Amino acid sequence: MRQLVLTLAAVMLGSMSAAGQNNCSATPPLGTCAAPASPAQVWCAGNNSSSTCPGGTSWVGFFTTAPAPGTWSGQFEGLDAASILSSGRTPLAQADPNGGIGPTNASGTGQYLEFADTFVQAFDRVTGNGILSPKPNAAAAPQPITFLFTPQGSAYCTNPSLDGIATYDRLDGVFVLANIFHVAGGYYYCIGVSSSKASVPASNLEGFNGQSFWNVYAYNLSSAIPQNANVCTIRVLVGWVLCELGP
Repeated sequence: MRQLVLTLAAVMLGSMSAAGQNNCSATPPLGTCAAPASPAQVWCAGNNSSSTCPGGTSWVGFFTTAPAPGTWSGQFEGLDAASILSSGRTPLAQADPNGGIGPTNASGTGQYLEFADTFVQAFDRVTGNGILSPKPNAAAAPQPITFLFTPQGSAYCTNPSLDGIATYDRLDGVFVLANIFHVAGGYYYCIGVSSSKASVPASNLEGFNGQSFWNVYAYNLSSAIPQNANVCTIRVLVGWVLCELGP
């Protein structure tokens, strides 16, 4: 009997806790509730001649160079503070590196795309050396992720976070870069997707004539972010502490 009473009490407290944490009909809503609205695409640009994007169809992408000769075994040095400093920029404290490995073609050409800090570099899989550069066929150097979205996307894709994503989509055969950006008036999620040019597929970031080709998109996140999402009201209920998250 005592065990039954304790079990019923636990169930009741659990129900009360759930009710206290999730009350989406309240004003303001409390707990885990649906986003106020979906993110809205506000801008795009790319290299598709039939595109109707407001950013037009002029070139979007990174400059590239042939990888310097070299070999590696086991591992090679990716994006690090030394390479960012050597490019004339200052690395930040929290790197959060991640990346995606693309395929190699019949001649062995392929890349590993890495994001770290707020920079991007694509490394040749044969030599381990970078191929993104500040100018066509110049010395390789890490590039700011913002370069991919400038100049037309500067209204949305500046002030990047340190939580960017670099990956390779094997289903579509494309590299993908994405990050959250904060500009005056809101937050935006900006995405870049590699594209093909001439006989060079989207899976080869060396591109064509010293340029890699990308399609880019910006989404407004502000309407989908609950207001005061980090404001926490503490309520003590029968020895339980409930944290109610406001909208």
